[in-house]
Amino acid sequence: MAHQIERYSDFMKYRMLDIIFSGILLFTVGACSPNLTVVDTAATERALVASLTALAEDTGRELPLVATPIPSEEGVGSRNADIEIVSIDVENNYPNSITFEVVATSKNPLRRVAFFYWLQGQDSRNLETVEFVSGDEITASYTWDTARITVAPSTPIYFSWELEDESGNIFVSADTLVYYDDLRFAWKEIRDDEIIVRWYDGDQDFGGSIFSAARESLDRMKSETGAELEFPIFVILYANSTDFASWHYYVEDWVGGQAFTPLGVTTQILSPQHGSSWITEVIPHEIAHLFFYQQIQSNLASWPSWMDEGFAQYYEFTGKNQVLNRVEQAARNGELTPLRYIGGSFGHDPEEVRLAYDESLSVIVFLLETWGKQGLQALIDEIRTGATISVALSEAFSVTFEEFEALWITWLGTPATPRPSPTMIPTFGVIGMPTPVTRETPSP
Repeated sequence: MAHQIERYSDFMKYRMLDIIFSGILLFTVGACSPNLTVVDTAATERALVASLTALAEDTGRELPLVATPIPSEEGVGSRNADIEIVSIDVENNYPNSITFEVVATSKNPLRRVAFFYWLQGQDSRNLETVEFVSGDEITASYTWDTARITVAPSTPIYFSWELEDESGNIFVSADTLVYYDDLRFAWKEIRDDEIIVRWYDGDQDFGGSIFSAARESLDRMKSETGAELEFPIFVILYANSTDFASWHYYVEDWVGGQAFTPLGVTTQILSPQHGSSWITEVIPHEIAHLFFYQQIQSNLASWPSWMDEGFAQYYEFTGKNQVLNRVEQAARNGELTPLRYIGGSFGHDPEEVRLAYDESLSVIVFLLETWGKQGLQALIDEIRTGATISVALSEAFSVTFEEFEALWITWLGTPATPRPSPTMIPTFGVIGMPTPVTRETPSP
């Protein structure tokens, strides 16, 4: 590999087993007995990682960063003394496929093997019944074919195995986390407990500038909201549009980045050739998307795009006056897009999209100036309960949606009264929130 991967003091805390031989990640759990616990497994992993790290240092070999199995905190599964797992392997062939394999033994022949997997943020589990040759020692595998879908790099995948023998004894393994990393590039990395930045084009100073921008923006959000992250954020940088598009099944050529909010992943086309203004605008924007999702998401929550995009733009490092002035002018000219129309997709027309982004920021600035950060948090809390935006505004601010919109327009300097809600046409958004390739150059 051309670049040395950075190692950090929290390497052991993450219990990362970053081992790859010929493209195959080997994660050996060992024989599972009724007395085995997650703590025991974790200790074994730490000892193995320590010995392999020492071996790599002695031989001068690197430990490339690959998918990283981590036992979850959600219990240890259901043990059975008659069934033992010998090993669990994960083979990463990103972006085309990822294969999970289990080797197990049993006092009685095994008759059923089931594989469960689910992505971080997914409410339900995918169940796959795996074919195998029955016996008292079996090897079974499942391959998730991702060649014809878009799966973000470093997607967190949870999985477990369920085995049943002919006597009806059942063994369920503990939930395990593996990151579906893109292994095709010689990644460099800077990380702490909350932010992981990866890039392959540019020196350490370049990566450091990205990490600093991400860290500063996240610290500001945490300080102003009093909220914390529930899971870490990945910032993954591709050097050009070809590399970026290579892991998509399809992506518009105007997309310069995406935020996969349930996964805690943002991917961007970013290299040292981009100016510092792009870094200070885009990185905080994407961190804000990921942070906002973690604060507002619940199984019942649904929120408008203008709220999400407005929050993200609010935390950009660049000035806001130019955008706010454009929205004020649109209000005077009677050209504002009704907020109901920008609750979903912003469409495809560049001028309409630009105005939708501008209005989103303007609404959030208005909301914060009128009701403060406590008001924004009250609105978020209502949405988390499953309230629609109309109900949430009524509960948090004692105004109807139409009154809220009229107050905003009046705040812009154009007196307005509540108007009837428009007839809505359903729109469908993109799972990964896109960042345009080009953004307007901020004013000095």
